[in-house]
Amino acid sequence: MNGLLKIANEENIKIDFYPMKKLKVVSIPHSIAINPKKVQSNRELKEIVAHEIGHQKRNAFYNINSTYETKARQEERAAR
Repeated sequence: MNGLLKIANEENIKIDFYPMKKLKVVSIPHSIAINPKKVQSNRELKEIVAHEIGHQKRNAFYNINSTYETKARQEERAAR
């Protein structure tokens, strides 16, 4: 996890823990918000942070109104 936090810091990505009603995580440019109540383990937290850093580094964002195709394409891009 320390390595991921170092990458986030070097890339000027702020990671916050924020309770949300429905969402587990939200990622916008330079910020990741994680709902601590929906994360079940440290392993899951590490996977979330790694994936969201992928969104940040590849500028792979979408919004709630994006088409399924756009969401899938951006998720695939973030996972690379």
